[in-house]
Amino acid sequence: MELLAFDTLDSTNLEARRRWNQRNLGGRHDPLLIVARTQSGGLGRAGRNWLSPPGGLWMSLAWALKDDLEEYQAAPLLAGLATAEAIEDVCDVACQIKWPNDVLVRQRKLVGILCQGEPDLPVPAIILGIGVNANFASEDLGAGLRHPPISIQDMLGRPIDLDALRDGIAGNLARYLANLEEDPIVLGAMLIRRIEERLAWSGQEVRCSDVQGHVLASGILEGLTAEGCAMIMTTGGLETLAIGELQLRPGAEES
Repeated sequence: MELLAFDTLDSTNLEARRRWNQRNLGGRHDPLLIVARTQSGGLGRAGRNWLSPPGGLWMSLAWALKDDLEEYQAAPLLAGLATAEAIEDVCDVACQIKWPNDVLVRQRKLVGILCQGEPDLPVPAIILGIGVNANFASEDLGAGLRHPPISIQDMLGRPIDLDALRDGIAGNLARYLANLEEDPIVLGAMLIRRIEERLAWSGQEVRCSDVQGHVLASGILEGLTAEGCAMIMTTGGLETLAIGELQLRPGAEES
């Protein structure tokens, strides 16, 4: 895995795409990890901005596709698992994974993940952007954010080794993506179960909406399929959702 570190970038995902195209001209297909101290235009889901002050971990992993993009449906969840486990190892902080692609602590957003498929590049790839609120106070992000944030500094009261956290996340994620490619049964039997152990709002009333805010399903979150889809028990029966944004239903009790 090649690591390229920068002081400032517009976006680690955008830089990963640019660098991926450049290096592939020389025939290189090995994973590429881009890290920046800050981002001026960090990317969130649905075109939203992601605030990226100094002290956070802002990184993107570009990974060559060996199968059709559809086979990587669970990649955002695997990124969540890789990140949650690394945070637990480095910081001793218990995390929850919010389907399909965030990591929460105390119901607040600690990590955002943006997964972008690039099947039309000369060497098709998937780019997984991961942003961790780490060595700064969450109040430094300002008010009016879509989801209440939290940082590792909020919880520990001290800075952590960002390089150790970066290496832990990247190592975990590379291993899980390789597992997914080599044996999808491993994903269903082992990794999804480990995600479900950390699944936010499991057994609680949730709603799933599309990027325009239209409700796709509302009911009890039952768990995940082997492919990483959310299963919601609605009044009309079990709904299986491959895409969407999950939220705790207003008025439902948080745990």
